Amino acid sequence: MLSVQYPGRQDRRSGYKAVESYRHVPGPPLGCPVVALTGDDPQVTLDEAKA
Repeated sequence: MLSVQYPGRQDRRSGYKAVESYRHVPGPPLGCPVVALTGDDPQVTLDEAKA
């Protein structure tokens, strides 16, 4: 059970690979609301989070 809650180092690296290799494919808008949570990050503006 701990391996599910606290993944090992290899599991985190595969997540980074997924982010690095993702390519957007245009399509229809989602049919459900999307919520973006922001924190105190000076590198991300509110307008960028809304996009």
